[in-house]
Amino acid sequence: MKHVILCLDGAADFPHPALGGKTTLEAGRTPNLDRLAARAAIGRVQTSYPDLPCGSPVANLAILGYDPHRYHPNGRSSFEALAAGTRLRPGDISFRCNLVTISDDGRIADFTAGQIDTDLAAELVWDCEVADAKMELYVGQQYRHCLIVRDAHIPPEELVLAAPHCHQQELMEPLLPRGTTPRAAMLAHKLRHFMAESRAYIAGFNAKRATKATMFWLWSASSSPLMPSFESTFGKRAALVCGLDFLKGIAIAAGIETKNIIGTTGYIDTNLRAKMRFTVNYLRNYDFVYVHVNSLDEAAHNRDPQLKTQMLENVDAEIVGPLVQYLERNHRDDWRLMVLPDHYTLSVDGTHHPRPVPALLAGHGVEPTGDARYTEAAAAGRPVVIGQHLMEPFLSEPHIRWDGAFAAHANRGEQALDGELEVGFRATGNKMRG
Repeated sequence: MKHVILCLDGAADFPHPALGGKTTLEAGRTPNLDRLAARAAIGRVQTSYPDLPCGSPVANLAILGYDPHRYHPNGRSSFEALAAGTRLRPGDISFRCNLVTISDDGRIADFTAGQIDTDLAAELVWDCEVADAKMELYVGQQYRHCLIVRDAHIPPEELVLAAPHCHQQELMEPLLPRGTTPRAAMLAHKLRHFMAESRAYIAGFNAKRATKATMFWLWSASSSPLMPSFESTFGKRAALVCGLDFLKGIAIAAGIETKNIIGTTGYIDTNLRAKMRFTVNYLRNYDFVYVHVNSLDEAAHNRDPQLKTQMLENVDAEIVGPLVQYLERNHRDDWRLMVLPDHYTLSVDGTHHPRPVPALLAGHGVEPTGDARYTEAAAAGRPVVIGQHLMEPFLSEPHIRWDGAFAAHANRGEQALDGELEVGFRATGNKMRG
């Protein structure tokens, strides 16, 4: 049997006035998802946890069947380091290094530096000579790059770092790195110095090759990831289609096949047709394919609900429709497809939210729940399956009826969190975002 998960990063949302009080899933014209929903089970999945960052690395690990409490190395950057071709040694720390635009009044004006071109960004990053011999810069994609601090010997959780996409238009000064222990404070001072020095370097670069970048921004500290292979864990040969380096790094760490796909940027201009082509190619040779689309999340971080809705409609037309047609034509009733976001991304303020996400499950042995559309409202009140416990029944249960018994069996006696996540989110002042 062929198994596919389509992760629509950040697709879930709250109703927005600009959409007539609807969410993106409700407002979007999605005929292919609608047809799929009519024959699918819709439930909810917990992909966020009170003691971990509410974001894509944690959530995607969980959806892939890996317990984030065991395998999340505190941030995404060590996975990105793997994608960049380098590995962390014990004691090393990796940081995501964004190219950002800082306004004249000291605010984070754009976390993408005007969606800087990858080749131009690579030139900017490679030309930067870091004075500290323990610091190494590595090129990634567009605005997303990587800084490794060798022999730091500091737990990443002792550093307080701000994700720039969650703080657009906010003053940067209170968001600069800081440490919660004396040793971490010393490292945070070095990080702040590196960021401050980068402003002069980038200004000099811009005098020769104009960009909208004005600063390197460090966040998402992480240590070396250690994970068992997907095949040894679940008995399936797996492949992953994505445009983001942290997901490619997860794939490398888990022994999942992945490739750099030309035109897949991880942004709103990503090449969906190329992703669909690779998905089909992988389905010919692998048992399980994980397809990740990030464009909806980027639109929400830009606080643009109309753009987010357009991105959903594009995915419906260019991936959902062709994918279901391919599966039905080539594998008849011998397939399963799951569609879900990794987390909520709120168009109203560009932040993440930990509420359990709506999930659509269709294909062999799945009992429909009788919903007309795939929306947050359709999933409301449905039993919640804990993210890392969903992969096993998705791959192996012969019959799935998304009810309380199914959720209890899948969760293996562990209690899924629902309202508790909302309470914790409010109590921490939305500090789960990231």
